[in-house]
Parts: sequence; C-alpha cells; structure tokens
Amino acid sequence: MAFQDFLDTQFDIADDVTFEKQEGFVVINDQRHGTIFGLDPNATFFWEALAAGHTPEVVVQQVLSHCPATREEVERDLGELLDRWLELDLVQAASS
Repeated sequence: MAFQDFLDTQFDIADDVTFEKQEGFVVINDQRHGTIFGLDPNATFFWEALAAGHTPEVVVQQVLSHCPATREEVERDLGELLDRWLELDLVQAASS
C-alpha cells in the first residue's frame, strides 16, 4: 500500500516490542526476534508520535510546521520508515 493509504491510520506497537528513550534517542527491543534497533532523532520523533496514537497525517503536519521540507519529502521519509517497521512487524495498524 502507498503511504497515502495510511495517513489516517493509527498504529499499535507490536506486543513483543518494547522501547525506551535513552539520551534523546529511542532504542527498540524486538523480543520475538532478539533484535535491538536504535533510531536517529527524526525516526525517534515519528516512533514516539505513533506510540502516542497520532496518525501519520498528524506527524506530517507537525514536521511541516517545524522544518523547511516539502510534503512530498516528509511523506517519502516517513513512508520508508513505516514500510520498514511494518515489514519487521514492529508496528501494525490499530484495530478499529
């Protein structure tokens, strides 16, 4: 699916995934696969927003209000992150 298809979707962090913020960065622990991921500041912002229940559309708007980027750039970057997190089963679309 295209990123635009997910703009109004809320996401849940997978049950076997934990995360914590350390020195301004999020560290994700995928307990099912025994994998740890460290996120850069931009990915940390997106991860925390999703974990707080914000939709990708809200995140795009927040980024655009603070950064000199185009909507297309923000959607591309966030879309790549979300695709990867979905592929790794770190997040899933929330049940309605």
